[in-house]
Amino acid sequence: MVSSRSAEVISAIPSRFPRIVRDPVVVGGEPTVQGTRVPVRSIVVLYQLYGDTERLRRAFPRLDDDDVDEALAFLWRQP
Repeated sequence: MVSSRSAEVISAIPSRFPRIVRDPVVVGGEPTVQGTRVPVRSIVVLYQLYGDTERLRRAFPRLDDDDVDEALAFLWRQP
């Protein structure tokens, strides 16, 4: 069952990015990958630094391919 606080946090992110959440008590409310404290911004910065997702995934072993792909898509769609 989803608590009202969890539903509020998850509803802040468009439903096409279900793995990305904002929670004011986790990393200051920055978008993160659900169930982690990994900010989307960190994923994008390392992707830009490394130039590929293989090294990025080694840097964040808890993230799966879909987590990384969704984080990149989420940030790139922002204005």
